[in-house]
Amino acid sequence: MIDHSPYRKNKINLEDYDFAQDIQNRILLAESTARDIEILEEIIYNPARFPITRLSKDLDMTLEEITPSIERFGALKLISLDGEFVVVDKEMRKYFEGELARFEEGFIPDMEFLQTLMRKVTIHALPIWYLIPRSSNNIFQSLVEKYLLTPTHFERYLKELNLGDDILSSISQDVLTSKDLLVPTKLIQERYELSREEFLENVLYLEFNLVCSISYKKVGDRYEEFLTPFREWREYLFHMRQIEPATIEKQVVRRRPNDYSFIEDITLLTEILLKGPVKYVNGLPDKKCRDSLEKKIVPLQPGDSFEHHCELLLEKMVLLNLIQIEGNSIKPLDEAQFWLTLPMEKRALASYKNGYIALITHAAPSSDLFNERNLREVEKSMVRISNKGWISFDDYIRGLTMPLSNETKIELKKVGKSWRYTLPCYTDHEIELIEKVILEWLFEAGLIALGTLEGKLCLTVTDLGKTIFGE
Repeated sequence: MIDHSPYRKNKINLEDYDFAQDIQNRILLAESTARDIEILEEIIYNPARFPITRLSKDLDMTLEEITPSIERFGALKLISLDGEFVVVDKEMRKYFEGELARFEEGFIPDMEFLQTLMRKVTIHALPIWYLIPRSSNNIFQSLVEKYLLTPTHFERYLKELNLGDDILSSISQDVLTSKDLLVPTKLIQERYELSREEFLENVLYLEFNLVCSISYKKVGDRYEEFLTPFREWREYLFHMRQIEPATIEKQVVRRRPNDYSFIEDITLLTEILLKGPVKYVNGLPDKKCRDSLEKKIVPLQPGDSFEHHCELLLEKMVLLNLIQIEGNSIKPLDEAQFWLTLPMEKRALASYKNGYIALITHAAPSSDLFNERNLREVEKSMVRISNKGWISFDDYIRGLTMPLSNETKIELKKVGKSWRYTLPCYTDHEIELIEKVILEWLFEAGLIALGTLEGKLCLTVTDLGKTIFGE
């Protein structure tokens, strides 16, 4: 997802804060045992000055057991000893309180933790780092709106991000494309032959560039270290994987024998109409015309109404300007002769273009859902399934994430104390729009083929559809 394009390079400058000390602190923390972390928690949540005997009593440990950890945290400048008292440095307490979150069970770095990371940096540097106006009242909110607001925003940011270093870009790819979105840091260090200091400096760049961060899992008395995307993006990627439609391996029974069957039926009916007058009776061509057409077209699937099929053909032919219905007569227009000279693909494209106009101007006129943006959104949803082969229509609907209204926009929002990408839940009217676009407009134009498997509706993108939608 990340390449070396020159479009954007954030101005992250680690020299704007004491990153070397940050790295040393992280090294010692990563080497901590479960006991060390337990003692650290007690230190953090005690007063700034307290007797060491309280630590021993609260943890039910002897002073000899506590001493190695006390020395470790003394080396990190978190605490000092004043006789029998532990004195906690208030500034370092804030730092370690933030870093301690990484060791909590099930912890994945999230937007709240990202804000904790950013507090290490002087507030005047952040607008420069992220190209945000200095006049911004809320730097983090501006960051969200510029880079993270929607999955499209963030994907574009990642695609255009130029980290300026091959190793950084490769590590990013490793993490963002990994199966579990959780990569052991030991594996990364070995793969790129990085010292611990070099690796952690790379991590700082990745964290501040919003790509990924470190988390820990307790294994026995130690902690294993991993790189993972921030929780909100990680959950969104997992969701997208879960809703990915599965290709149907069994034989699907096609609704019509080939991609252009509906266009072929229009052509057959056009030829019949050009041979002589045809009456229009109860919304249908007269019986003689219907009998002639029924003999020529490939039989419909059991349960499909031939009369309803004829109604659809007439409706489409009016839109294509092939016929005119006057009173009790169906009359072919001049365009009908020209239609027969066109190759099949051009007839299908004509149906596609006219169908679009019809949806915009005639379909559900009382609903503002039928607009150009929404129709194009449904079309774009075809790209994701264009190479899937046959899939179930239910899977297709379940896998949709397109915004058809303000309520169905996927946006990064704070819900309670946490952030998440809100996912769409479509109304009945929105489902109606989707079905009309897929099952009528695109199917009739030959861009989508329909079929059934065990009574369930299935669809696939045709070769013409792949050309139109892009693969």
